[in-house]
Parts: sequence; structure tokens; C-alpha cells
Amino acid sequence: MNLNQLKAIVAKGESDGVEFKRTTGQRTEAAKTVCALANAMGGFVLFGVTDKGEIVGQQVATSTLEDVANEVRRVEPSIFPDIETVALKGGNTVIALRVAGGGGPYSYDGRPYQRHGPTTRVMPRGVYEQRVMEKLHATSRWENQPVPSGVTIADLDEDEIQLTVDNAVDLGRLEPLKRRTTKAILTGLRCDR
Repeated sequence: MNLNQLKAIVAKGESDGVEFKRTTGQRTEAAKTVCALANAMGGFVLFGVTDKGEIVGQQVATSTLEDVANEVRRVEPSIFPDIETVALKGGNTVIALRVAGGGGPYSYDGRPYQRHGPTTRVMPRGVYEQRVMEKLHATSRWENQPVPSGVTIADLDEDEIQLTVDNAVDLGRLEPLKRRTTKAILTGLRCDR
């Protein structure tokens, strides 16, 4: 990020995707926002920018960047935002954390966070549970699990297979089948392996 890009982001003000922090002394609150941004569409946390949008920067040493990175490591599962610096005239520097969104859900110190406009809030339990279920749904459903060895067609519930095919056809998710035997259905769906 260069100074012009920084100014363009700051000019739009704080939002659901941008948070200003005057100094890295606010890194705990910033890490909560990093968590919230990761739980949404991503965005930026900018250290060295006042709440009013003044780009003032701060003195930045290697230990400053390490402190910020260590605070972000408290987000679980681990995330790795890009940490960039923008030098200002006069020797101060702005630290910009670029956070990718999606995945998760993420939590900071065991609590999930979300953005609500320009503020960061604890994510309600129901929302968190829904996100966990959505994530697990894609990987833990029975349809995605391997069949244990030794299972044969005789072990399957043929009535349930026929009902599932009927429902899929009724919903337009499957074309009507010419052959309706269990073996033909499983072969057609590539489930016979």
C-alpha cells in the first residue's frame, strides 16, 4: 500500500470494512476487529489514523510490528493478515492490516466478533452456531463420508433410495431416470464405487 492508496481508504471513513486506531496501544481492540473482518468480507485495520480520519502515524520499530502480529495470533483458527507500513513525512508510519474475509467462523480469545457498520461487536451466539453448522454441513454430511469396507447394495435401504430419487426429480435436481433399479441409480450417480 502506498500513501495515495492509504489516503483513498481513509477518505471514505470507517465502515464495516475499515477501522481506524490511533496507536498500536489499541491492538487488543484492533485484534477483535481483525476477527470481525475475517468473519465478514475482510477489510483494513489502520494504526496511526485518528477516529476523525487524520493520518498521523506513530513511531514504529520491529518490536511494534511483532506486538501487533502476536496480538493477531490470538484469533482462532489462525489467520495471517498482510501487515504493511506506509511511511509519512516527519518519520511516523501507518501500519495497515489487510484482512481477507470468509472462512471461519473466527474467534478472538474464545469470543467471536462481527462488524456492525463501523463498530465491532460480540457475535450473538445464535449467529455463531449457525455459521459453525454451515461450515460443518459441507464436510460432515453423511453423503460426503466414505462407505465402510464390506458394505454391499443389500445393506442399503432401497425404499429410501427410490424416495430420494423421486424427491430429486420433483425438485428438478435430477432428470427422470429410465432405469430405476437400485444398482442402476447408484451407477448413474457414480455411487457404485
